[in-house]
Amino acid sequence: MKTIFLVATACAVAVSGCSRSSPGGEEGPAPKATVAVDIVSLSRGTVATVVEATGRTQALRKQRVVAPFAGRIIHLNAIEGTRLSRGMVILSIRPKESQAAMMGAESMVRDAATEAERIEARRSLALAESSQTVVQIRAGIGGTVASRNVSEGDDVAEGAELVTLVDLQTMAFVADVPLDVVRAVHPGQQCVVRLTGGGGRVIPAVVDAINPQTDGVSQSVGVRARFVRLSSSEKAFLKADEGGAISIVTGQHRNVFVVPRAALLRNDESNTTSVKIMASDSLACTIAVTPGILTDSTAEISGAGLQEGMKIVVRGNYALEDSTKLNPVSQGGQ
Repeated sequence: MKTIFLVATACAVAVSGCSRSSPGGEEGPAPKATVAVDIVSLSRGTVATVVEATGRTQALRKQRVVAPFAGRIIHLNAIEGTRLSRGMVILSIRPKESQAAMMGAESMVRDAATEAERIEARRSLALAESSQTVVQIRAGIGGTVASRNVSEGDDVAEGAELVTLVDLQTMAFVADVPLDVVRAVHPGQQCVVRLTGGGGRVIPAVVDAINPQTDGVSQSVGVRARFVRLSSSEKAFLKADEGGAISIVTGQHRNVFVVPRAALLRNDESNTTSVKIMASDSLACTIAVTPGILTDSTAEISGAGLQEGMKIVVRGNYALEDSTKLNPVSQGGQ
């Protein structure tokens, strides 16, 4: 899990103390062969610490419609994707007892052999139809049918789940944030959500609530984020139970030096980090730095030898020896 994110501006570089002149004023060794490199200008920017996690969208208002009794689905007025207002009829269900009476009368009509039997059977069927009970199930909330488990003509048991309605206007994102970083997360923090089916779209959000209970299996805590600055029509395109990732801004380092991560040179033997710079005489020079917040593409750095405007080598720096003559083929910001 990454825990960083940054916004930084571009920069420019020059350094003293990396000259090839000797203390007595004599020229040092002749520079090595010219090496082509890419450089960027060092500048200050703002780096944000970020907690990242995965999760899913969730409708805060939903209704699971269940059968109030055993019976048969007579009419079904909504399927997946149907939008219903509160109070609209979702389906009609006939109780098992009424259904049994109807089926018995229909059987009598089919089996009648004489005219008298047919007259009596039709009379029984008419009586069963007039006395049958059909109950209409209505939407308790305004929402969209997210799932449906029945079709017309199905027999259902009491308590069987029939359809599920979700109010897309109450859609939120619930993330599983690991325990080791959740202490940095607080309600009100800004964040962005990237949904799996969103085509890379970034949706702004804000941390709304943190679950007080830990999930012992995943060793994570549920964090709910509320989408912001979305119109009603945009919210209508959100889908329930859609996976995605969230980046929560938990802090900021302002006015710090930021370089492309490719500029960092790590020495695992000495446990040190450095950058190569192009001095004013176009010679390579090593400066020790201390990394701060890292992202996939950028790094916060600090060090006594750093100056705003220095030329930082970002390509061609690996195994580059000091005092090598440099030819910057590409120079720009970060």
